[in-house]
Amino acid sequence: TGCGSSKPVVEVTPTPAATPTPTEVPVTVTPVPTSTPAPKVIGVKTSQAKYIYMTNGLQDDLREIYLMTSGGDDWGKNLIPSESSVKGAEQVQMYYTYTPSTESTDSEDTSEDSTEDTSSTSTELYDMKIVTSDGNTYEIYSIDLGDMEKASLTMDTDSETAYLRYMSLSEKKEKDT
Repeated sequence: TGCGSSKPVVEVTPTPAATPTPTEVPVTVTPVPTSTPAPKVIGVKTSQAKYIYMTNGLQDDLREIYLMTSGGDDWGKNLIPSESSVKGAEQVQMYYTYTPSTESTDSEDTSEDSTEDTSSTSTELYDMKIVTSDGNTYEIYSIDLGDMEKASLTMDTDSETAYLRYMSLSEKKEKDT
């Protein structure tokens, strides 16, 4: 047939490529942040009880913790349940019961004490006795538990003295007992 092509010209129309259907992203469960377990509770939780968070910064486990109103003569009951201890670096929620001074019930001192009572709730001082698992006993005197929310039990290695380090709520600075 000569120079030209006798094939019929077929117009090719491009077929649109199939658009992929969006694949649904599988719902991935967002892992719940691993929350730190609530601290162990020691002491007696009552409606009048107050508490602080205390961290054991000593090298030894604590077997016994006693609290009494400063200058008292009875340590009372161990705040740590028997068969239990507070491990080194463990934080506990330590409940204590505020015991107002018995002097405020004296009729002759009522007028003076009534003004002191409002402030004495935060200035009640306590003494603390701690016994470690290896039998060492430490006593800390005149602790203002009402002025702290968190405290760390610490050891002065030079003097072998235990003390609490805390952020003072009233002074907004770190203090030691």
